[in-house]
Amino acid sequence: WSIAKRDRHNDGGFTSGEQAVGDPYNTGAIETCCTVSWMALGTEYLQLSKNSYVADELELSYFNGMLGALLEDDKYVTYNTPMDGRKVASQVDIAFQYNSGSPDFNCCQANLSRGLGELSQWGVIGNDTDLYLNYYGPSAANTLTPGGNAITIKQETEYPKDGAIKITLDMAKNEAFNFNLRIPVWSYTNTVKVNGEEMKNVVPGEYYSINREWKNGDVIELDLEMSVHYWLGEKNYKGYSSVYYGPILLALDSNYSDLARDAARFQTTDLKKMTVSDGSGKGCWLFFETKTVNGIPVKLVDFASAGQDNSTYYSWLKVNHNMNYLPYVKGGNPIWNNSPDLPSYTVTAGKAD
Repeated sequence: WSIAKRDRHNDGGFTSGEQAVGDPYNTGAIETCCTVSWMALGTEYLQLSKNSYVADELELSYFNGMLGALLEDDKYVTYNTPMDGRKVASQVDIAFQYNSGSPDFNCCQANLSRGLGELSQWGVIGNDTDLYLNYYGPSAANTLTPGGNAITIKQETEYPKDGAIKITLDMAKNEAFNFNLRIPVWSYTNTVKVNGEEMKNVVPGEYYSINREWKNGDVIELDLEMSVHYWLGEKNYKGYSSVYYGPILLALDSNYSDLARDAARFQTTDLKKMTVSDGSGKGCWLFFETKTVNGIPVKLVDFASAGQDNSTYYSWLKVNHNMNYLPYVKGGNPIWNNSPDLPSYTVTAGKAD
């Protein structure tokens, strides 16, 4: 929990110069291997704790820091995926690992595959009474029910472009169990329907548990609010803010805007109204169109797509915060500041054994 609060960066990456330094604004290298290790710890803790905040952290790291470390041609990865700057292939940054038999191979190149593949260990988890759906995105997850029967959880959605998610259960056998939907901490207004019937009391930052006998072909419709929310910077980033659309960190990229960072000042009311579109035809995943406080049109991209083609990008931006949106404006890690009942922890001295 101290890592989540004091060392995890705005893009979900972990470490500064390969160390935990207690400062998420530190500009030391955010090493890909270390982010993978952070996600591996989160995956094991999620499996044990069934704490939805941990799954929120995994999603943040996966969509931003992890996918952001994968370079455009899907061949090379970064050693360092900075919050601001440029993304450089690990073959350049850690060239000392060069081996004549495998010149493209190094620790980050190997570990990124693990960071991506671990999705199969946290996307859906379960025990002898429950299934927990943590990953949202177009997919078909094959697993077992609490009773040990085969089940495929199919998702039809454009998430995270929008929050509409249709989940269909393909089951080998009818079975009663708890099906738990992760409701992200940043999603303030949400609806859940089961076979068209609307459910009640959907709370952000918790699993929404549905206990019933599930049948083949049952449909769950989940609609999440893709809120625009912020992390107000401190220390090295005092006066700057990180802007999120749902789980996605936004970036100002020189490929799409010729504005200098400090010249591109935004207003929260304008960001709340920005348009979001599929960016595949424009060389990115998601494409965000808004304007500066001076009315200049600006195009932002998702952090994973930022910094391709050797471009310079910034994920800490100048934002004027409208006081009417105070619930969306919190200093520090947004997951911590929006979550009232996070676990506490203590450290005590003990024997070496």
